[in-house]
Amino acid sequence: MRDRLNDILIVVCGWPLSGKGTVARGISEALDIRHLDIDEHIRRPVFGVPRRHPEVSPVLMQRDVQEMLASYKLLLLAAECFLELHRPLILSATFSRCSYHEMLARLLGKHPDVQLKLIWCCPTNDSADEIDRRLEKRRQENGASAVNSIDRYIEVKSRFRSIQLPHIRIDTSPPKTEKDAIGEALRYIREALEMPAQG
Repeated sequence: MRDRLNDILIVVCGWPLSGKGTVARGISEALDIRHLDIDEHIRRPVFGVPRRHPEVSPVLMQRDVQEMLASYKLLLLAAECFLELHRPLILSATFSRCSYHEMLARLLGKHPDVQLKLIWCCPTNDSADEIDRRLEKRRQENGASAVNSIDRYIEVKSRFRSIQLPHIRIDTSPPKTEKDAIGEALRYIREALEMPAQG
Protein backbone atom coordinates (compact mmCIF):
# COMPACT_ATOMS: atom_id res chain seq x y z
CA MET A 1 0.00 0.00 0.00
CA ARG A 2 2.82 2.42 0.87
CA ASP A 3 4.29 2.13 -2.64
CA ARG A 4 0.98 3.18 -4.16
CA LEU A 5 0.89 6.23 -1.91
CA ASN A 6 4.42 7.44 -2.58
CA ASP A 7 3.59 9.83 -5.42
CA ILE A 8 0.32 11.25 -4.14
CA LEU A 9 -0.64 14.71 -2.95
CA ILE A 10 -3.94 14.93 -1.09
CA VAL A 11 -5.36 18.43 -0.78
CA VAL A 12 -8.34 19.08 1.49
CA CYS A 13 -9.80 22.52 0.89
CA GLY A 14 -12.91 24.55 1.56
CA TRP A 15 -13.89 27.84 3.07
CA PRO A 16 -13.20 28.46 6.79
CA LEU A 17 -15.05 26.27 9.31
CA SER A 18 -15.92 23.77 6.56
CA GLY A 19 -14.32 20.84 8.40
CA LYS A 20 -11.27 20.48 6.17
CA GLY A 21 -8.83 20.17 9.07
CA THR A 22 -10.92 17.45 10.68
CA VAL A 23 -11.18 15.52 7.41
CA ALA A 24 -7.46 15.92 6.70
CA ARG A 25 -6.51 14.70 10.18
CA GLY A 26 -8.79 11.69 9.77
CA ILE A 27 -7.19 10.78 6.43
CA SER A 28 -3.74 11.25 7.95
CA GLU A 29 -4.48 8.87 10.81
CA ALA A 30 -6.11 6.26 8.56
CA LEU A 31 -3.36 6.21 5.91
CA ASP A 32 -0.38 7.19 8.10
CA ILE A 33 0.53 10.16 5.88
CA ARG A 34 2.02 13.43 7.10
CA HIS A 35 -0.48 16.30 7.26
CA LEU A 36 0.36 20.00 7.00
CA ASP A 37 -2.32 22.57 7.83
CA ILE A 38 -1.75 26.10 6.59
CA ASP A 39 -2.91 27.76 9.82
CA GLU A 40 -1.61 25.32 12.41
CA HIS A 41 1.75 24.47 10.84
CA ILE A 42 2.58 27.51 8.69
CA ARG A 43 0.81 30.79 9.36
CA ARG A 44 0.63 30.82 13.16
CA PRO A 45 4.19 29.54 13.77
CA VAL A 46 5.65 31.98 11.23
CA PHE A 47 3.47 35.11 11.42
CA GLY A 48 1.66 34.69 14.74
CA VAL A 49 -2.04 34.54 15.55
CA PRO A 50 -4.11 36.31 12.87
CA ARG A 51 -5.67 39.65 13.80
CA ARG A 52 -9.28 39.37 14.88
CA HIS A 53 -10.82 41.90 12.48
CA PRO A 54 -8.42 42.94 9.71
CA GLU A 55 -11.36 44.13 7.59
CA VAL A 56 -11.65 47.29 9.73
CA SER A 57 -8.49 48.73 8.19
CA PRO A 58 -7.19 48.69 4.59
CA VAL A 59 -3.66 48.46 6.00
CA LEU A 60 -4.52 45.43 8.14
CA MET A 61 -6.39 43.80 5.25
CA GLN A 62 -3.39 44.26 2.97
CA ARG A 63 -1.13 42.78 5.63
CA ASP A 64 -3.54 39.85 6.05
CA VAL A 65 -3.48 39.18 2.28
CA GLN A 66 0.33 39.38 2.19
CA GLU A 67 0.69 36.97 5.13
CA MET A 68 -1.71 34.49 3.53
CA LEU A 69 0.09 34.62 0.18
CA ALA A 70 3.42 34.03 1.92
CA SER A 71 1.86 31.16 3.90
CA TYR A 72 0.69 29.48 0.68
CA LYS A 73 4.15 29.86 -0.80
CA LEU A 74 5.67 28.18 2.27
CA LEU A 75 3.03 25.44 2.31
CA LEU A 76 3.59 24.58 -1.34
CA LEU A 77 7.36 24.78 -0.95
CA ALA A 78 7.07 22.16 1.79
CA ALA A 79 4.86 20.09 -0.53
CA GLU A 80 7.47 20.34 -3.27
CA CYS A 81 10.13 18.99 -0.88
CA PHE A 82 7.92 15.99 -0.08
CA LEU A 83 7.20 15.34 -3.76
CA GLU A 84 10.89 15.50 -4.62
CA LEU A 85 11.49 12.84 -1.96
CA HIS A 86 8.62 10.73 -3.36
CA ARG A 87 6.75 10.94 -0.08
CA PRO A 88 2.98 11.33 0.19
CA LEU A 89 1.53 14.41 1.85
CA ILE A 90 -1.83 15.84 2.90
CA LEU A 91 -2.38 19.60 2.79
CA SER A 92 -5.33 21.40 4.33
CA ALA A 93 -5.91 25.01 3.35
CA THR A 94 -8.78 27.14 2.15
CA PHE A 95 -7.47 27.60 -1.41
CA SER A 96 -10.04 30.38 -1.73
CA ARG A 97 -8.39 32.44 -4.48
CA CYS A 98 -7.65 31.64 -8.12
CA SER A 99 -4.01 32.64 -7.53
CA TYR A 100 -3.70 29.84 -4.96
CA HIS A 101 -5.19 27.35 -7.44
CA GLU A 102 -2.62 28.49 -10.02
CA MET A 103 0.22 28.00 -7.53
CA LEU A 104 -0.95 24.44 -6.90
CA ALA A 105 -1.28 23.77 -10.63
CA ARG A 106 2.29 25.03 -11.21
CA LEU A 107 3.59 22.69 -8.51
CA LEU A 108 1.82 19.74 -10.12
CA GLY A 109 3.22 20.77 -13.51
CA LYS A 110 6.72 20.22 -12.12
CA HIS A 111 5.74 16.72 -10.93
CA PRO A 112 3.64 15.10 -13.69
CA ASP A 113 3.86 11.64 -12.08
CA VAL A 114 2.20 12.83 -8.89
CA GLN A 115 -1.48 12.02 -8.42
CA LEU A 116 -3.56 14.85 -6.97
CA LYS A 117 -6.56 13.86 -4.87
CA LEU A 118 -8.42 17.09 -4.14
CA ILE A 119 -11.28 17.05 -1.66
CA TRP A 120 -13.50 20.11 -1.35
CA CYS A 121 -15.29 20.25 2.01
CA CYS A 122 -18.54 22.02 1.23
CA PRO A 123 -21.08 22.13 4.09
CA THR A 124 -24.61 22.68 2.84
CA ASN A 125 -25.79 23.72 6.30
CA ASP A 126 -24.02 26.88 7.39
CA SER A 127 -26.81 28.48 9.33
CA ALA A 128 -25.92 30.96 12.07
CA ASP A 129 -26.48 28.26 14.71
CA GLU A 130 -24.21 25.81 12.91
CA ILE A 131 -21.45 28.40 12.46
CA ASP A 132 -21.75 29.36 16.14
CA ARG A 133 -21.34 25.67 17.03
CA ARG A 134 -18.23 25.36 14.86
CA LEU A 135 -16.74 28.59 16.23
CA GLU A 136 -17.28 27.35 19.79
CA LYS A 137 -15.67 24.00 18.97
CA ARG A 138 -12.66 25.82 17.52
CA ARG A 139 -12.37 28.00 20.63
CA GLN A 140 -12.47 24.92 22.88
CA GLU A 141 -9.71 23.32 20.80
CA ASN A 142 -7.64 26.55 21.06
CA GLY A 143 -7.70 26.82 17.30
CA ALA A 144 -6.81 30.39 16.34
CA SER A 145 -8.02 31.51 12.95
CA ALA A 146 -8.62 34.67 11.00
CA VAL A 147 -12.31 33.66 11.03
CA ASN A 148 -13.67 34.25 14.51
CA SER A 149 -17.22 35.56 13.98
CA ILE A 150 -20.22 34.91 11.75
CA ASP A 151 -19.64 38.23 9.95
CA ARG A 152 -16.01 37.31 9.25
CA TYR A 153 -17.13 33.85 8.10
CA ILE A 154 -19.56 35.38 5.59
CA GLU A 155 -16.94 37.88 4.37
CA VAL A 156 -14.25 35.23 3.79
CA LYS A 157 -16.68 32.69 2.30
CA SER A 158 -17.85 35.32 -0.22
CA ARG A 159 -14.28 35.46 -1.62
CA PHE A 160 -14.10 31.70 -2.13
CA ARG A 161 -13.66 30.72 -5.77
CA SER A 162 -14.70 27.31 -7.05
CA ILE A 163 -11.89 24.83 -7.56
CA GLN A 164 -11.20 24.16 -11.24
CA LEU A 165 -8.81 21.23 -10.74
CA PRO A 166 -10.39 17.73 -10.64
CA HIS A 167 -11.95 17.15 -7.23
CA ILE A 168 -14.82 15.72 -5.25
CA ARG A 169 -17.18 17.69 -3.04
CA ILE A 170 -18.05 16.37 0.40
CA ASP A 171 -20.87 17.75 2.51
CA THR A 172 -19.46 18.12 6.03
CA SER A 173 -22.59 19.37 7.77
CA PRO A 174 -25.24 17.56 9.87
CA PRO A 175 -26.83 15.08 9.62
CA LYS A 176 -23.47 13.84 8.31
CA THR A 177 -20.97 13.11 11.06
CA GLU A 178 -17.23 13.77 10.97
CA LYS A 179 -16.75 10.02 10.61
CA ASP A 180 -19.07 10.00 7.56
CA ALA A 181 -17.10 12.78 5.85
CA ILE A 182 -13.74 11.14 6.57
CA GLY A 183 -15.06 7.82 5.30
CA GLU A 184 -16.23 9.40 2.05
CA ALA A 185 -12.83 11.01 1.54
CA LEU A 186 -11.04 7.73 2.21
CA ARG A 187 -13.24 5.85 -0.26
CA TYR A 188 -12.41 8.43 -2.94
CA ILE A 189 -8.68 8.06 -2.33
CA ARG A 190 -8.72 4.27 -2.12
CA GLU A 191 -10.90 3.86 -5.23
CA ALA A 192 -8.68 6.18 -7.22
CA LEU A 193 -5.59 4.23 -6.19
CA GLU A 194 -7.35 0.84 -6.45
CA MET A 195 -6.54 0.22 -2.80
CA PRO A 196 -8.63 -2.31 -0.87
CA ALA A 197 -11.02 -0.87 1.68
CA GLN A 198 -10.21 -1.63 5.31
CA GLY A 199 -12.40 -2.19 8.28
